[in-house]
Formats: sequence, C-alpha cells, structure tokens
Amino acid sequence: MTLSRLIYTVTFFLILLSGNSLYAQKIYFLASGDVRDEKVGQFVQDGLEFVNDVMSEVVPSDRLVVYNKSSNWSGSNIERSRNVRHDLLKAIENCPVGSNDTIFIYWCGHGGYDQGGHFLWIRNPSNLDALTPMRRADVVNALEKKNARLKVFVTESCNVYQSFEVDKTGFGPEADDAVPPIVRSLLLEPRGLVNINSCSPNQTAKACETFGGPFTYFLFGALYDQCNRSMSWQEIVKVVDQQAAQKKLQQRVYAWSLPGGASESPVRRDDVWSDPIFHPERGDRVIEVAVLDSGTYEVNSVSEFDNIIANAPNPSIILTIVDQHTGNRYYMRTTLGSSGFSSSRLGLQTSNTSEQGVRVDGYAKGSPAAKCQYLKNGDVQEVRR
Repeated sequence: MTLSRLIYTVTFFLILLSGNSLYAQKIYFLASGDVRDEKVGQFVQDGLEFVNDVMSEVVPSDRLVVYNKSSNWSGSNIERSRNVRHDLLKAIENCPVGSNDTIFIYWCGHGGYDQGGHFLWIRNPSNLDALTPMRRADVVNALEKKNARLKVFVTESCNVYQSFEVDKTGFGPEADDAVPPIVRSLLLEPRGLVNINSCSPNQTAKACETFGGPFTYFLFGALYDQCNRSMSWQEIVKVVDQQAAQKKLQQRVYAWSLPGGASESPVRRDDVWSDPIFHPERGDRVIEVAVLDSGTYEVNSVSEFDNIIANAPNPSIILTIVDQHTGNRYYMRTTLGSSGFSSSRLGLQTSNTSEQGVRVDGYAKGSPAAKCQYLKNGDVQEVRR
C-alpha cells in the first residue's frame, strides 16, 4: 500500500468514527425584528439578544448555525434592511438546511390580522417611516419549500383585527449526548411545521424591559430552565400559557400548526374512535384536512377547502376542528363520496371567516359529514351529538 493510499484510508475511517460530530443534525437559527420602531424598538432589541443568548447556551456550538454568524449562511442585515420581506424570504431560500436538519425563524415586532390571516408590520422599502404588512403565510410558504426535517416559525407580535388597503403588487444520524434533551425533543426529533404567535386573535402582545416581552422570556426561559427535560411543543406551549396566566396577562399562545397528533400522522394505532354518529357543529371551524397516505393541508378559505376535498386522492380523511366555545381542537374522520364535487363528496356547508380555517354552517343529512367518528382520546373530552 502506498503512503498516499494509507493516508486516504486512515482519513476515511477517522471520518466514519467521528460521524456524530461531522454529520450531526444542525439547527439553523435566525432571530430578527423591528428594532427601529420608536415605541418597541428597544424591547425588540432586548428580546433578540435574550433569545440568541439562550440558543447559544442550550444548543451545542457544533449543532447551531446562526444567520450571519456562519460563512455558509449569510446575507443582508434584516433588522437594518430597506426591504425586510425580500431579505427575510431570501435568507430562508438561501439557508443550506439539510433533510434531517431544523430551520428556526424567530420574529419580534408589531402584528395583526384581517380577512387574509395574520401578518407582521414591517418597514416600507420606499418609505422607512411607514409600515406595510408581511403575510405570515409568505414566511410559512417559504419554510415549507425547504427540504428540512422540522420548520419552526415563532413570533412575538400582536394579533388584533386591523383593516387597511393593501398594495396587491407589493406582495438522520444519532443525536450527540451533548445535546440537551429539550433541544432534541423540540428541535431535532419532530417532523413537520411549528407555526405559533405570542398571542391569540384580538389580543395584544405585551412588551417588557430587559428581555423584550413575556412570551419571549417564558418560551426561551423554559428552553434554558428545562434543558434537561424532554418536552413536546404542546407541553411547552402549555407552560408558556400557564406562566402568562400566573402573571395575569391577557394573552395566550396561538398555534396554527404543531408537530404531532393528526397533523403529523392521520391515523395512529392507539387512536380510539367513536361510532360513526357525529357531525361537526355549526359555528366551529375546520382548520386542517388530513388525507390518508397523502398529507395534511391547512385550510384558509372556502375555495381552498373545497379544492382539498374535491381532489383528495384517498377518500379517508380527518378534519381538525376548533370548538367555538372552548377554542380547543378535536378531530373527526369520515370517508368521502366518489363524486368530484366537494359538496357531494363531504356534504359540509362552510363559509369564510376572519379567523383561521372555514366556519361550519351546516351539513347534508346522509352525507359523509353527518356520519363522522370523533377521536375519543383527542384534545376535547366531550363532543356534542
């Protein structure tokens, strides 16, 4: 064996032996916000410093890739950008996240919602003293295009109704033992999309000195304090809400999507379903449709909902529904009819709403919507007949 061949062989085996280090899952993290706002800019800056400090403390350095602090993921300074929407979406597009990695986007600033859903107020590139809306859906869509194991979008912003004129043209490997359990359970093991905001519809996000806001402090504080525990996103959201309640804050986390439950797997072996005698209730909202062997689809309008139902390749579906009284989610499954029209395949009457999803207005007797099974071990303990 020649010397060069020997060196090559030894190097090859060294790479294999150190695989957990060289090929470990990465967390690509970008924290940004409106630091230039006269009212909340300093709070935003404090919050960004706090979350960056926590991430650098709890995530091993060989796992964490911070935007603009790594040579392989750099770009415009988003906080000082003249076109925040463009540069943020470009940063996501250029992120070299792998199929077994996580991309985590955190944003802090003003926000609200209208008929088009939640949005974030950002600086207008042509007038830096003015604010324009950046649709939350734009960021989520950019994240969904990434071939990543987990996509996380966390925002601290208000979620109150606002009406305005919109410019239509504007818009793998085994985990290393050095990784804290909470990082593994929240950011390395789950698959899917995390899409949450600091407060729910018609609530305002509070700002605080030192750490930006209570939501930021509670969430990233839990990451730090509970780093030796394994927690699901559902559990950590409950922790944040409990702390907000203890502080008598009138805001609760709003989740458009969390990994796990029906969103991740339409059918699980341990699910317990009722007899098929139930139907969705008038006033509730359908926010997701899971199609067996196809995927889970968010619902944002009647036309979108009708298209999902009409074109579902598999007739077995599960509806994720928000109870109008409690705000909790429950799940109903049924088998669609064979017709290519949504009204005859499901028989559910819906209308658009300013909140996420579509509103249930009624159902056709004898239709699949009238013969649903509800998940008895789901989030809602009691479902009305």
